[in-house]
Amino acid sequence: PHDDRTVGVLQILNKRGESFDQIDERVLQAFAAHAATAIERAKLLLEAKKSQELRLAIEVGRKIQTSFLPSSLPEISGYQMAAWWQPAESVSGDYYDVLQLKDGRWGIVIADVSGHGVGPSLIMASARAMLRVMAEAGSAPHEILSLLSETIYEDLTKEGFFITCFLAALNSKRNQLVFANAGHGPVLHYHREEDSFSTLDATGLPVGVLDECVFAPSDKVILAPGDCVLLMTDGAFELHNAENEQFGVERIKDIIRQNAQSSAQELLEILRQAITAFDPDKLPPDDITILVLKRDEN
Repeated sequence: PHDDRTVGVLQILNKRGESFDQIDERVLQAFAAHAATAIERAKLLLEAKKSQELRLAIEVGRKIQTSFLPSSLPEISGYQMAAWWQPAESVSGDYYDVLQLKDGRWGIVIADVSGHGVGPSLIMASARAMLRVMAEAGSAPHEILSLLSETIYEDLTKEGFFITCFLAALNSKRNQLVFANAGHGPVLHYHREEDSFSTLDATGLPVGVLDECVFAPSDKVILAPGDCVLLMTDGAFELHNAENEQFGVERIKDIIRQNAQSSAQELLEILRQAITAFDPDKLPPDDITILVLKRDEN
C-alpha cells in the first residue's frame, strides 16, 4: 500500500531457495515504496498531459466557435445594434447572428441549446450552418424554422438536446419586423413613446421536441422611433446572487426604461455591468447572450 492505496503488486523470488529475512523485507519495502512513488508520478504526468491536451482542444473549440459569431454587426440604416456573448464554460450552447435574407431583409437570430459544454456547442455549430443555408434559400422566418426543425430533429433526439430559437426578419425601410419563435423567451419590445413593454411570444415549440413542428407566421411588429427590441438567453435573467435573489426580467425592464435615451451599445454595456456586478464573487452558471436592436430617435 502507498498512502493506503494499492498501486501495484511486487513479486519476489529467491533463486537460492532460502527464506527472506527481516533485512530483505525492509529492503523490499523500501523498493516497493520507491516503485509506488514512480508509478504515481508517471500517472500524474500522464493525467497532466491529457488535461493539457483537453484544455488545448477546448481552447481551439472556443476560438472556432467565436469565429462563428459576427466579428462586427452590420450597419442598418436607421437602426443600431449591439451584442454580448459570455459562455459559462470555454464553449457555449448560445448563438446569435445577423444575416441578409434572400429578399433583402435582415435576419436576426438568437438561440440556446439545452445543456452546457462541448455537446451543445457542436449542435449549435451545426444549427448555425443550416440556418445560414436556409436563409439564402428563403426569407419567411416561420418557414426557415420549420425546415430547421425537420432537418436537425434526429441529431437532437439522439443526444437528448433541444434548441430554443428566435428568428426575426427586419424590413428597415418600412420599420416592420416579423418573426418565428421556437419556445425562446422572453423577447422584449420596448415602446419608447408609451414607455411600455410587449413580448414577442412563442409561435411554436423548441426545435427538437417534435419531429414535425410547424411555426405560424407572426403579426407585423411596427418599430417606432426610439423603440428597442431586446433578445436574450435565460442566463441573462435567471442568475442568482449570494442571497438567492434572482436578477429577473423586471430588473432588465427597469434598466431599459431608465436608459431609454441611451444608444444600443450604451444600453448593452449598462446591462452587462449590472449582470456582472449582481454576484461578483462567482462566474455566471449559465451562458449569457444579449442582442439589442434599437431604432434611431429621428
